Amino acid sequence: MFFIATLSVYCFTYIALTWLIARLFSSREIFSLRSVGIILSISIASLFITLLIPDAFWQNRFQHAVAGGVVATVISFYALRDSGKKLSWIHTAVLMFLITMSLGIANELLEFFVQYKGWFIFNDSINDTWWDLLSNTFGSVAALSIYASFHIFKHRSKAQSLK
Repeated sequence: MFFIATLSVYCFTYIALTWLIARLFSSREIFSLRSVGIILSISIASLFITLLIPDAFWQNRFQHAVAGGVVATVISFYALRDSGKKLSWIHTAVLMFLITMSLGIANELLEFFVQYKGWFIFNDSINDTWWDLLSNTFGSVAALSIYASFHIFKHRSKAQSLK
């Protein structure tokens, strides 16, 4: 059940972000099944890999780095791309980072509220929240580094082919 709920949240987040960004920038959104497929594929792979990690602390770190950092960055990339707004690669990277951090903070606030109400205990220490946010940041920076590397490599290749 948790698995299906997580995947549903990822799909909803992509659709909501694409719609919101299109409205903010007065552009026309095009929801892409290909984008949803890529998001779901990365999500499913990360959830299964998370289950293979025996230590609960490192399992949680991996989950937040990949699901909270990498997947959220991928969701924001496709939402920005599919919103129809053309931005420079650096503006796209900054917005991707800000969106990812906002989603991570929203997740931690939701965990706090649920735990405060006594509906579910996520952890008995506030330190878990800080580790989660650090893991989200690490995952996002890793994903953005890959994004920037591909962008720089693509433009260097294009520039060398023009010589």
